[in-house]
Amino acid sequence: MRMPHVRAGGFAAILAVSALLLGAAPASAELVDVGFEAQAFAVRVVRPGGLGNVGPLAWSKSDTGPTENSVVDQNVPGVVTAKGITTFARKSGNGNLDAEAATSDVQIGVLGPLAAITVGSLKAECHSTPGSITGGSTIANPTIAGVPINITGEPNQQAIPPGVPGKVTFNEQYTNPDGSRTFQALHVVGPDGTDVVISSVTCGPADPNGPMASGAGMWIGFGLLAAIAVPVGLGWRRRRQIA
Repeated sequence: MRMPHVRAGGFAAILAVSALLLGAAPASAELVDVGFEAQAFAVRVVRPGGLGNVGPLAWSKSDTGPTENSVVDQNVPGVVTAKGITTFARKSGNGNLDAEAATSDVQIGVLGPLAAITVGSLKAECHSTPGSITGGSTIANPTIAGVPINITGEPNQQAIPPGVPGKVTFNEQYTNPDGSRTFQALHVVGPDGTDVVISSVTCGPADPNGPMASGAGMWIGFGLLAAIAVPVGLGWRRRRQIA
């Protein structure tokens, strides 16, 4: 006749253990490095002293999301204008990664009024599979000071007219300390240090084990496991008492 009390106690234990596990999720569960993930953004402006910074705009992340993003046209007078701003960063079921950032009708003025940069469209993309991270940029109709720029397709192509201070890099590529790789369609640094990046993606290594639960999902999983284990344990104890 004590069985109903044991069952009630079992359900109470399930709820208590589940609540304990859910409440125990560390605050850092939502804060992860690039790791086995991908990120993308379309526009970022960093100004000396931080006053007037912009973005990152349309930031996509394969882990915490959003995995797709877009923003309305941007116009920062004298610095940057851009349209058609879209990004995505995704992880497939086998752990592979893909990211893309696209921007169009770009104008950048940080080199000065006589050295304006215009580009019809820019797209950066990266792809990560086991043992390989690849990527690059597609750039259409770039000009500096009205002079067309021939895009060679080579990584880190420098292009700036003689006598113009600053730095312009098309198809920028580099490896980060954590092993991830970043691909940026256009990176401009003005003579005053204003830093402008257009269409940037970063891919970490592909996850060899595929997607795994993390953050709140992992702790919910632990709670469900406890919900199964607790009544089983109570039933086993009850059978021992009867025996």
